[in-house]
Amino acid sequence: MVNDLKKRVAHGLRGLPWSLIVRAVIFGGAWLILPFWAFAVLAFGMYFFPLFQPFLLFVPFLLTIVFAGLLGTSLWGAVFLGILFYLVIGIKDLILIDRRRAYHILTFLIFLALFLNFFYHYPRPDVPFAAFGLGLIFFIVFRGFVAYIIPEAGEAHRATFVSGLAALLVGQLALILLVLPLSFFYQTALLFLSVVLLAEFVIDHLEDRLDRRIVLTNASIILVFFSVVLALNRWGL
Repeated sequence: MVNDLKKRVAHGLRGLPWSLIVRAVIFGGAWLILPFWAFAVLAFGMYFFPLFQPFLLFVPFLLTIVFAGLLGTSLWGAVFLGILFYLVIGIKDLILIDRRRAYHILTFLIFLALFLNFFYHYPRPDVPFAAFGLGLIFFIVFRGFVAYIIPEAGEAHRATFVSGLAALLVGQLALILLVLPLSFFYQTALLFLSVVLLAEFVIDHLEDRLDRRIVLTNASIILVFFSVVLALNRWGL
């Protein structure tokens, strides 16, 4: 039994994309120890070599570099950036097998980091242009996500249309959350959950899998989560 277990572990380890893991570790480690300009030069070199589908995930990669510039130096920050780079390169260079799921994870991690930075740096509702910028970045990332997950939608320009509507909703919701006296953590959580459910709604719609049960379930989840967050928040007079 022990030998059997060892064989399974060895087989599992052999199946790991070690070259990709090493590149992700180098990426995170370089961010920790190098000056930012040197890290950026190394990161761009690692992204463009080998030169294969360079524009497919350039926006998520560029946002990863932006997050690297905004994050304070820490081990957890290096791990997070390494995971983003792992997913970007794994999808771009066709290393990962389940690239559809990997793109899901990558997109949601980018949105989580994007919303955290937005509500942390713009805590007041007197910056509508910041919300417009958030919606624009969301549109670019989400359109790439939809076009990758459902190629026929991208070819028929449906991805652009639904991504534009989704970006408009996200921008409006961000402004509403800025007005509410919530901590940036609660604001991020509410917007992130809304975007996750919105993304699933869009995918189900484009794949003709949307029905009343899915709509009611998603609406109920959002309502319950909003109610819990608003109840937990400390309201001041």
